[in-house]
Amino acid sequence: MRKAWWVALVVGVCACSGDEPGGQQSGPDAGEVSDTDTGELSLTLTATPESGGEASVFAGETTSEEVRFECGPAECVTECSHNDGAFVACPDGRFELEVGEGEHQVVVRASLGEERVEESTSFVRVRDFGVSLEAPLSGERYYRDLGLVRGACDREDCVLSCEFCAVVDGTESCVAVESCEQGAALELSAVESRLKAQGCVEVAGESYCREEVRSYAMVDPVWTQLSVGGAHSCGILDDQSLWCWGSNSAGQLGQGASGGSESQAQRVGGAWEEVSAGREHTCGIQVDGSLWCWGQQEYGRVGNGSDAYGSVTSPQRVGSATDWAEVSAGGQHSCGRRGTNLFCWGHNTGERLGVESHASEVTTPLLVGGGLSWEQVSAGGEHVCGISTQGKAYCWGRGDSGRLGNGADEAIGTSPTEVDALSSWSFLQISAGGEHTCAIVQTGSAVRAYCWGAGSYGRLGTEVTDHDAHYHERSPALVDGGAEYSQVSAGVRHSCGVDAEGRGQCWGSNSDRQLGDGRTGDAASPSAVNQSDDFAWIGTGEMHSCALTQVGEAWCWGQVVDGRLGRESDAAPGPVAWPHGLAQD
Repeated sequence: MRKAWWVALVVGVCACSGDEPGGQQSGPDAGEVSDTDTGELSLTLTATPESGGEASVFAGETTSEEVRFECGPAECVTECSHNDGAFVACPDGRFELEVGEGEHQVVVRASLGEERVEESTSFVRVRDFGVSLEAPLSGERYYRDLGLVRGACDREDCVLSCEFCAVVDGTESCVAVESCEQGAALELSAVESRLKAQGCVEVAGESYCREEVRSYAMVDPVWTQLSVGGAHSCGILDDQSLWCWGSNSAGQLGQGASGGSESQAQRVGGAWEEVSAGREHTCGIQVDGSLWCWGQQEYGRVGNGSDAYGSVTSPQRVGSATDWAEVSAGGQHSCGRRGTNLFCWGHNTGERLGVESHASEVTTPLLVGGGLSWEQVSAGGEHVCGISTQGKAYCWGRGDSGRLGNGADEAIGTSPTEVDALSSWSFLQISAGGEHTCAIVQTGSAVRAYCWGAGSYGRLGTEVTDHDAHYHERSPALVDGGAEYSQVSAGVRHSCGVDAEGRGQCWGSNSDRQLGDGRTGDAASPSAVNQSDDFAWIGTGEMHSCALTQVGEAWCWGQVVDGRLGRESDAAPGPVAWPHGLAQD
């Protein structure tokens, strides 16, 4: 864009002397005055230069400028010079030029006969440049660790500096960030923090700077999703970050190493929509619809093409599809849904995956047979269940103890088999456990919980307990009490659900206080979780349970070993520890 700078050059003729009344007087603002020898002709040239004020920034290597001026009478001749260069004719009251970075001076010279006057204007131009930060975006953050932050400036002569400021009791204190260009590890230390990168260049003896600022506010975490595995758990926050805790025996926490355990939530890189924790592996769907799995890869359960015993300790992509809508990690197999198509992979003994393969291990996702359209899937210990788009429930895989719900026992279902149900029933949600299955069923105007399969320890919630595993239900049986439920989860030896009032209810084995009711004895009927907050979701693992409250808090209870509760101790229901930001009340 062309910029204009005005220089006023005014030519005046006066026929009177300086001491006559009304005569023109010279002064500080009159410019340079010359009189002719006769005194009859007075020539006045007044130049008013425009300095341009602050330096102007332009893009590219050069920019167009235009200096304008006025000269009279019309017979005056004007010439212009740029930065001590030769004078060139510049008629019509304008001087056009291309300038680069730096200080510029334009001299305008006007002449009329023997008379001459000149004036100048100066300005500074600076080539534009940018400063950037490689750091988490501004906004609420739920974790202290910002990772490696880097600053950059896109000019070679730019001097870059970074500072990190914390606000404590209304007072801001700042420290310089060393090695900002190479990358510096930073942790939030206060509720409010600010990270700034500043780049400066020197032009014409002055510094010109650009900066990029990020502001952070630590708040309590807001969980949007949880999943409970055999001895570990994972959850997603509302910033789409994924965190896992508990046993890491096979790298199922996704931290790049296997072994040991973590009692505090550890972040898994990436942005996530869904996560499912299995027995010794984990699968998740990122926000772009891609599917990833990690942990124990034996039997092909992580879908990476290998069935060898060993650990995949960081998320590894499963195929190239970007339309995954659901995933469920089971005991030694996994299943997922793309649209209304269902796929399974992993341990396939007895062809339990329901796919068209006779191999004992299926190492990549294969389409489940039967030609059905699906809207939900759940992978259990050694069987799979799903709900079709018609609201019908189907199960397949190992069928002993009646876990398939098809009225049979000691059977292997190699393809989806419909669960026994009245034609008026509509299945809303299903959960495949270790040796049993539970579901939420719409029966007329009521929404109730039903379970079937192995009934030992009271895990079916039908008021029958048989530790010798003689009691089975081969078809869906109503959970005792007939209360309405919004969600249910089948674990290994216990089950839990959320009733219509938002209360957590659990039943079955309680050897490690996994029912959360303050007792240790098994319960064959639903027993209320000792927690007053309303639940939105509840999940069951091998010997622990976790729940998501309606305000986004994560609570766990049960067996405390391996850090599976997300805190150091206390088997009673309590919040998952959060050392990465503000502590929960």
